[in-house]
Amino acid sequence: MTTTNTLIGMEEAWFRASRPTSLYATAEWLGCNESGTDSNTLRYVLGTDTPGSMVVRKIGAGGFLGGDPLWCLFHPGGDEAVTTEQSALAAATGDLFPLAAASLPGSYLPGLLGGEAVPDWKPFLAALEETARDWSCPTTAVLNVPDGHPAAAFLAEHGFVAVPSFAQAVMTVEGESLEDYVARFHRRGRVRRARVVREIRSFEQAGMSVRETGLDEFDVPHAALHLRQLSRYGHDFSAEWLVELMRRSAHYLGQWARMAVAERDGVPEAFTVCYSYGGELHVKMSGFSEYAESNSAYFFMIFYEMIAYAQRVGVKRIEYGPLTYEAKVGRGCALEPRTNYIRVLEPWREDFSVAAAAADRESRNILAEIEKSWNSVM
Repeated sequence: MTTTNTLIGMEEAWFRASRPTSLYATAEWLGCNESGTDSNTLRYVLGTDTPGSMVVRKIGAGGFLGGDPLWCLFHPGGDEAVTTEQSALAAATGDLFPLAAASLPGSYLPGLLGGEAVPDWKPFLAALEETARDWSCPTTAVLNVPDGHPAAAFLAEHGFVAVPSFAQAVMTVEGESLEDYVARFHRRGRVRRARVVREIRSFEQAGMSVRETGLDEFDVPHAALHLRQLSRYGHDFSAEWLVELMRRSAHYLGQWARMAVAERDGVPEAFTVCYSYGGELHVKMSGFSEYAESNSAYFFMIFYEMIAYAQRVGVKRIEYGPLTYEAKVGRGCALEPRTNYIRVLEPWREDFSVAAAAADRESRNILAEIEKSWNSVM
């Protein structure tokens, strides 16, 4: 086993150990995120004699919605009353954080890697525990494990409790035109075909045209559109910080990146950033002006324009990420649940297991109801 805090100079060894099948497991993606991260909160473990690798991050409480591994434990989103166990755990949050978590940054995938191989996870679990001790983390975790992942049963056998994470919304793109996609909608349903057609026409008649470019063109006007969205969730970043982030992304990830900009009279009104890797299209960032929002730019830029692009380049799968599930399922996405496997110290294990089981049932019920309610549109 090799342990390091940086992938600089280790890129080839990382590729051999990890066999990345996802953009988020590549040395380029990790290196881009590493550039803005404290090295004392990041660790890579590479198998040498056996396949497999692991990314471990130190994660504190709070942060972005979706970045807190216990969020769904305390906010399942249903009508169930808060249990005694949940109340006790909520009061003990300070005793549960920080986490030493095997997780890929900027994604909803676990930090346990091995490509098509199924590594022996025992030495990686030992390295995770050692990292937790080094970082004084009371809790260890493997985050965002997809259903059916080969490590899931192993983690459950070793005392990790399944806690619901956010689902990944995924669009499967057929080999057809955008017109064929629109024709798949029912004339009656939660989202009717006429509504989709109206959204496309609203955008097209609003005087905006879409231009394709690279990340090196991202600048303050584009940053302002994205920051307008972030401000709704209480986040306050500077445009300069965001531009620098995208400059770094252009350096590491430019070969796979595409930015689509909707302009009116040469002024950007909306944009989307996506990355194409391994037959998947990852929609990662967007921004909209008030004018763009009032003319259906969200649906046009996120769904219809992105679907048309995927069809042009032959990509079969678009990953949209979590949240706003109704809008995504209503446009043809499927929901793929993710599970955080978390191991806490005594005396919290019993309460944690009870609360996690209740939250998992509630979360899966909610996702199933969304898909059942909205799937009649396609």
